[in-house]
Amino acid sequence: MWKISIASFLLAGCAPSTEELKKVFAENPDIVFTAIEKDPERFVDLTKQAINPDYRQRQKESAQENERLKKAEAPIVDEKRISLGPKNAAVTIIIFSDFLTCYKCPQAEEGALQMLQRFPNQVRIVYRHLPASRGKDAIQAAEYVEAIGRQDFKMVALFRERVFANHGRVRNEGEAYFKSLTRKLDVDMARLHSDLAEIRQEKLVKKDIDEAAKQGAKTPPFFVVNGVGVSGKAAPLENLINKILSQEKKKGDL
Repeated sequence: MWKISIASFLLAGCAPSTEELKKVFAENPDIVFTAIEKDPERFVDLTKQAINPDYRQRQKESAQENERLKKAEAPIVDEKRISLGPKNAAVTIIIFSDFLTCYKCPQAEEGALQMLQRFPNQVRIVYRHLPASRGKDAIQAAEYVEAIGRQDFKMVALFRERVFANHGRVRNEGEAYFKSLTRKLDVDMARLHSDLAEIRQEKLVKKDIDEAAKQGAKTPPFFVVNGVGVSGKAAPLENLINKILSQEKKKGDL
């Protein structure tokens, strides 16, 4: 019956009005059900678009991300840099962080560390520096973190905690405060000074800032997962990791 109703409109050479269509659908609800059965995925997609105007944009961004992930691969890492997890991990998460003023960074980093626990044999975390302020104190804090972290990553958290609690001393004393603070930590001071000299000679923090800019990062925290950059404030790390691991399995690399 409903096919006849719609056919009558077409034969008449005119488009049915909204009211006429409503009447046809009300009298023949099977029309809708038949359409859904033929293409349920399209129906769900259209429903989501109708409910949420941002859905189409998110779908577009997701498609673009998937294309980037197809070309993604674990980057070559300088083994001197602070890192956690296996060197041959399928997924490398580079964290661009700030250890002087970024209060959101520890929470974002914790999310990455949880991924390391969840995927212990497949994820590696590498720390890089992106000081929110490009001032002298921020650069020096990053240099000290890099040198401390090369010895004992646990000491980095203590350093940051005390720096966060003593911004006044950082402003007033500058590097002298970093030196006095480091002496209280359980680190080899001779090695620390040697590493600091190398870090400064190589201009490591500036290189990190430049690399972050190439990835589209303006402020910390920022993650780069196998070459795909995402804001660390709400990084969908687990989703990205699962996509990468799925691709690796398809290629037979896992």
